[in-house]
This record gives sequence, C-alpha cells and structure tokens, in this order.
Amino acid sequence: MQKYQLAAKEAHESLTDEIKDKLAKVEAKSKSKTEQIASLVRMIFTQKRERVVFSKEERDTIYDKVMASVEFTDEEKKRYRECREFCEEYRKRKAIKKLLDSQKGQKGHGRNPIPEDMPRLEEKVLWPEGYIGHEDEYVIVYKGKVQEFIVPAKVRYFVLPYRRPVVRRKDDPMQNLLQSPCYEDVFWKSYASAELLAQLECNKYVLHQPFNRQIKKMKQDGLILAPSTVDDWHQGVCDKIEPLYNLQMDRVMSSLLLGADGSPFPILDCEKHKTVNHYLIQYRSVATGIQILRLRISIILFFLSSGKMRNNKNEFNI
Repeated sequence: MQKYQLAAKEAHESLTDEIKDKLAKVEAKSKSKTEQIASLVRMIFTQKRERVVFSKEERDTIYDKVMASVEFTDEEKKRYRECREFCEEYRKRKAIKKLLDSQKGQKGHGRNPIPEDMPRLEEKVLWPEGYIGHEDEYVIVYKGKVQEFIVPAKVRYFVLPYRRPVVRRKDDPMQNLLQSPCYEDVFWKSYASAELLAQLECNKYVLHQPFNRQIKKMKQDGLILAPSTVDDWHQGVCDKIEPLYNLQMDRVMSSLLLGADGSPFPILDCEKHKTVNHYLIQYRSVATGIQILRLRISIILFFLSSGKMRNNKNEFNI
C-alpha cells in the first residue's frame, strides 16, 4: 500500500511540474507578445526616441537644489542665472512658434482658401470716423489686417481687400485707440460678396444654370468652390429674402382681383401608402400686373390646392 501511495505522489508531482512548466511558457509567450504590441504602438503613434520632459516646477526644484548643493562665486551665479533665463526664453519662443505653425496649417472653416495668383484690386482703406480731414492730428499705430472678398468680373474674379488701420490722436497719447468697425458683407466670416451671391442666384433662376455647372465654370476662371459652400450661400440668401416674400404675399393677396393657374404634381399620402395628385396654384395680382410687367417684375405666389401656403421658400421668383 505504501508503494502505491509513493507512486501516486511521484505522479502527482510530475504532473504538477509539467503543468507549471507549460503555464510558465504560456505566460512568458503572452508577456513577449504584449511587449511587442506595446513597442509597435509606441513606434507608430509616438516618438521613437526616449526622453524625459520636465515641467516648469520640476526645473525650478532642480535649479534650487543645484544652487544649494554647489558653491558658486557671484560671477558664476550671475552667468548661471543668465543661462537659465535664456533657456526659459527659448522654450517660450519655441512654444509660440509651434502654436503659430499649427494655426497656419489649419484650413479654417472648411472653405478653400483664396488662390494667391488671383488678381487683387487696389486696397480700400476704411478710416475711423473723424480721421479724414484731420490726418495731421492722428498717428497710425497699426495698419490692421486685410479682409478679402471675391467679386465677379466679365472674364475672371478679383479679390477686393479691406484694411482697418488703428489710429490715435497725437495730442492725447493716453486716448483710446480708434479703428473703423469690421466690414461685414452679406454673411459673417464669409468671403462671398453681394455681387457674387447675386450672380449665383441670377444664373440659377434667370439663366437656368445649376450650381454644379456654375462651379465648373468658376473653376475654369480660377475660383475653386466646394458644392457645400455654394449650397450654404444659397440657403443663406433664401433666409435673407424671406421677409421680402412675406411682403409680396401680403400685397398680392390683398388685391381685389387675382389670376390663378394650377399644375398637378404628386404628393405622398402616408395613409393610403401611395402618391395622390395635388395642384400647385400660381396667383397673380391683376390690378398691378400691367405696371409690374412694365418694370419686368413678376409677383408669383405658390399655394397648395388645400389653400395652405407652401413651405418651400426657395421656389418663388422676383
């Protein structure tokens, strides 16, 4: 019996050692794979070189310890202090340069930048109120940044720059600086001028040129615009002239005599799960029609056959 117990104990120890060896090999292999993956991630997504970056507080602590542990003469302390100030100034300049370079590489609000080779018109200077006629009483402190807007021409497009110099009076140096208000065109922070927007809308509704054709034509002239940018401009123009549409609707519908013409178009009926025919009716004021036709202006309003005013404000002509 003792012999069998001894054999069982040896077999148990042998199996235990074998299992431990296999587990150790698996753990070592897993650790090796983990280290390889970590090294690969570090090589791909981080810098390969190994370095320690100290914070400003840590640098100050090291500086204080060095100054306390080493005996320097007054001249050596002065040189060491100048060297430290130079290093701090260099770090600040390097951080500022890095920030400026990062901002320079940004593309802005998703718009294509104005090409540098596009011709520029003569710069228009917007002086603050009270400056013109009293130039000898002011001194220009800062020339101001240049705002550029794209204006159409018969052949090509030109950039119209605006500059807003900063001035102050010579007889009162402590007076607040003066600058003309920021020039605003139709849209805020957009280089589209009113002339360019008018050309886009007239080409679309008068000449029946879709925006994609106009974009291709502008690209041939050297102006590259994204379709999303043109679409945003179009939606903005529609929002701007919505009050004009409401005014025209009130004037036409207050007329004693109206002319109407309808056209059928399909509308999806959710209850019947199919399209049904509705009518798009065009109303015109008969009383003012002659005078309006003489001015080449047509007032047209669209209504559904149910009598409700249309919701799409883009489909009316002026």
